[in-house]
Amino acid sequence: MELSIVNPIEESSWDDWVLKQPGATIFHSSSWAQVLNETYGYQPLYAVLESSSQRAAALPLMEVSSGFTGTRGVSLPFADFCPPLSTDDVERTLVERCLDYGRKRGWNYFEWRGGSFSDAHPVPWTTYLVHRLRLEAPEEKLWGRLRASNRRNIRRARAREVEIAHLGDDRSVEDYYVLHCKTRRKHGLPPQPIRLFTNIQKYIFDRGRGFVTLARCEGRVVAGAIFFHFGDEAVYKFGASDLAFSRRRPNNLVLWDAIRHCRNLQLACVSFGRTNPKNAGLLQFKRGWGAEEQNVSYFRAAVDGRSLGIHRGHSALGVFTKKIVQRIPLAILRVAGELSYRHMG
Repeated sequence: MELSIVNPIEESSWDDWVLKQPGATIFHSSSWAQVLNETYGYQPLYAVLESSSQRAAALPLMEVSSGFTGTRGVSLPFADFCPPLSTDDVERTLVERCLDYGRKRGWNYFEWRGGSFSDAHPVPWTTYLVHRLRLEAPEEKLWGRLRASNRRNIRRARAREVEIAHLGDDRSVEDYYVLHCKTRRKHGLPPQPIRLFTNIQKYIFDRGRGFVTLARCEGRVVAGAIFFHFGDEAVYKFGASDLAFSRRRPNNLVLWDAIRHCRNLQLACVSFGRTNPKNAGLLQFKRGWGAEEQNVSYFRAAVDGRSLGIHRGHSALGVFTKKIVQRIPLAILRVAGELSYRHMG
């Protein structure tokens, strides 16, 4: 089998092929490629194995080149998961060909997010949890599977006149971004650049591949979430809220009404995105919706094929940094996000 490098932005048939592959998500699509390319300038180098002029496997790749963090191939920057589109017996060949290609490009390492390839790399670099909710059941059964506290909080939000809308226009994206910046600072992180969200609107929402769910109360936007969908699966990608209205429980109603909206769109599944196993609070929240919990492993390998071992994090440094970031004005944090995120993909 021969390795070809393609750019899905320039290939009109890419999404049609991807939609036929088991396990394909929005992160494999040309829409996400365009969002990343225009937001951060990453170069799409999608690896495709071909046999007798037929595609046998593919792995979306982008080259991240930074004077601060080095040069590497990633599948795929800022994607919760992006496993190889291949069978198990072909996946090893696909990964090995990507490593060969990375050696020629001068990569420091190659990272892929999801998949079963582990013969040469038995230890994942890091592992996340992903929660997927199947939507085939009637709504009343989905409701019955919610944790009792979720049902109670949803009723509370409705009783306190929290209103929900599913949108995708520029105003709704701007409204969400205001909450997003505040929430990122609360978590000790700079917000992503606004152009990420304008590109999401342009290449995902405007193509009918996602929406933003907003909760309003007393004339204010108090919570929101961004969902992507491709094929029959939706992904909960971003969430934010105003702490001043937390007692009205808008987050619970946002997620529940978004789930209902996905079901009305005849989607089969909603993924709640990745979660760090050490984030007990977020795990508790996601485990309350009746979803199935799965592991998603990220692998990193140097271009000579060596595993780069286990990522253990820096929890003490993280707590210290979080306290500093929470004191920085939002305007400065937005500038920091503009300057830093392209080096982090």
